[in-house]
Amino acid sequence: MPSTNQAAIAESERLKALGNELYMKGEYDAAHHQFSEAIKKNPENAILYANRAAVLLATKQYLNAVYDCRKAVQLDPAYSKAWGRLATAQHALASYPNAVEAWKEALSSLPTSNLTPAQAAMKLQFKQGLAKSALAARADIETDLVVLQRGDGSSQDDGKQPWDMARKLTPRKEAEGRPTCVYLMNSALIGLKTAMDMLAQVQAKKDTRRGGEIITGPVKVIESFTNSSLTDDRVFHVTEGAQSWIKKMERQCYYENNVWKGWCTSGGPSFMKEDAVKRLRKEGWKGVRPALATTVRIWLFQANFRAHMFGQRDFAHEMYTNALDILEWGRKTWPNVPAEERGTMFEMSFIQGVKKAALLNMHSIVSSKGKDSPISLQELIDAAESLIEDVERNTLPQRATFPLSHILAHWLYPRAIALSTLGWCYLEQGIGNYPANLSDPAAPMTDDDEASLLSAAAECYLSASQYLPYDDEMRVKFLRKHLECLCAAGKPLRETLPVARQIREAGVPALEIWGAGPHLGDGLRENLREVREFEEKWEKEIREGRRGLDDVEAIGFLKKGVSNMVPVVIRDEDNGEEKEETSSRQ
Repeated sequence: MPSTNQAAIAESERLKALGNELYMKGEYDAAHHQFSEAIKKNPENAILYANRAAVLLATKQYLNAVYDCRKAVQLDPAYSKAWGRLATAQHALASYPNAVEAWKEALSSLPTSNLTPAQAAMKLQFKQGLAKSALAARADIETDLVVLQRGDGSSQDDGKQPWDMARKLTPRKEAEGRPTCVYLMNSALIGLKTAMDMLAQVQAKKDTRRGGEIITGPVKVIESFTNSSLTDDRVFHVTEGAQSWIKKMERQCYYENNVWKGWCTSGGPSFMKEDAVKRLRKEGWKGVRPALATTVRIWLFQANFRAHMFGQRDFAHEMYTNALDILEWGRKTWPNVPAEERGTMFEMSFIQGVKKAALLNMHSIVSSKGKDSPISLQELIDAAESLIEDVERNTLPQRATFPLSHILAHWLYPRAIALSTLGWCYLEQGIGNYPANLSDPAAPMTDDDEASLLSAAAECYLSASQYLPYDDEMRVKFLRKHLECLCAAGKPLRETLPVARQIREAGVPALEIWGAGPHLGDGLRENLREVREFEEKWEKEIREGRRGLDDVEAIGFLKKGVSNMVPVVIRDEDNGEEKEETSSRQ
């Protein structure tokens, strides 16, 4: 009679065979379940982790895949296929230096001679992957991170950046008594400055006994950064060298994750959920709450930072997806636990702020990659509609409960962003860039379809503008898109000229705050110039009798070339040489 261990191993092999069969059929959820059950029976089998990693790669759960691959190579350091899958996951996470190292390990784990056909195919795949990751690691960086430092190291902060103007205008805005974006910006700036001040207090010393570093200092830096970015990430800027700041923040993430015993280096959401429940029984909320919060906030910081600093939007999408997975799981798992115990990050207002950031990132991916985007237009629509539903269900609080900046950041702006995203989607369909019927792409677009989509787009953009303060630059942009939709729909000057005047009027308070400097000012000024020319030209034509109010004239779409993305070369402070920075701890 076989021993218990032998029976368990035999059962794990049976489950593995089932998992392999389901994987080949594309039934990934079922395959994942079978491999997970097999691992419970035989947790020392590296192949089981590597096979589950293959499922996770197929479903784009890259952090979970990294964890499984690392477990596989820990059990079997010569497992070339697991190294290759680890490299694939690291590349997908835009962790290119780590991917390069994993590809090298994959190649070195193969025999040097007499390769089987399968090994020869893997060797070719690994070489191609290595070349791709190495190229990505050397690629030019495009960033919209605002670095207020000149080439000689001196600050170029002239006190006229939008956040500076917001602070200077606050007394007057408060006296006016109208909802204004300066409240949002001031709150975000306070969070940013708090984070920067705490970061300056962190010290790292070499550990002469054990090697590495001994880090001491505040452990709430990431919390302050994420609070700032979720409030208004347009105020985010650094006043020191980018390379120096990157190193400090990478170290801070590692430091805070260790202090609070987070999961940033030990696995993705799947492992985190299992381990959090186990730790809660042993440690209680005092230990688990900061571990959960730190992990999620590091993911959020990495998403925002890597998207803005390096344009790594796909990586950011993975981080936002993981964060929302944990936030929604925690809210359902502990629905009756008070916020003081489980943490405020499981409150709907926080989740709405994260969904807003995730939606903006998804929109950037779809708009830049078009039909080649890994995110479909329907997925973008669904995400926007989900956010609107959340905001509608979560009753808007009274001013006495929350400051106006919090209400703006977590209720009004998320709704405006979601509506503007829907407007963009409907406009793309209306002008023929996507099928009118996404569930039946082959169906031709009728005149009624086109009119309906353009009308819906115009309405969404108009509604989005109405949820924003009167002096926000996004209000001008959304009104401009509303005008473009009306023009695309063939609306007459009787309807479009009043909108142009409305845009011009909205531009006055917006320019006062956002017009300073090139960060957002250039695009805003160009937008207003084009609208002014449209308005002046056709009003003149009407006055001189060459056009009538029932005539149709169009304004061009906002130029794609007007972008906040600018190339930045990061200087290595150690030797003064220029290099591209793409590395990050996972």
